Amino acid sequence: MGVHMQILLGLRDFGKIKSAEVDISGFSVFVGNNNSGKTYVMQLIYGIRKNLGKYLEDGDLYERDLVQMEEQAKAGKITLDAESMKTLEKFLNAVLQKYKEKIILDTFYEKIEIGQISLRYQLEENESFELNLRMNMMKNWCWDSRV
Repeated sequence: MGVHMQILLGLRDFGKIKSAEVDISGFSVFVGNNNSGKTYVMQLIYGIRKNLGKYLEDGDLYERDLVQMEEQAKAGKITLDAESMKTLEKFLNAVLQKYKEKIILDTFYEKIEIGQISLRYQLEENESFELNLRMNMMKNWCWDSRV
């Protein structure tokens, strides 16, 4: 049985996008009128993937949100269920909010107004998976899912 988790990127007040939630957990096709913000959103998704890692070492946010996962992380493997995914989601959203302007600059090389960036995870009922970590306090992380 595979993992059916969805990863949703939420945006508010970003360029021409007033509000959007995009499923980034798999393959997505963007369809819309010319000059409606599709390319900006795709570039932002790429920029978050590329640049978020350097902001994950924020010690204050890490200590506040992820300290309870630290023992599992030291062993290199965290089992995630709906409750622990909410903890991870809270941490990542705090990082995204704190560093959103820097992520925008790293991605677009210019200041672009953005109201909010957020991630939301949706798991199937009773679903869990393991996060196999190779990390320096989560900076360089990868995961392999197993139910």
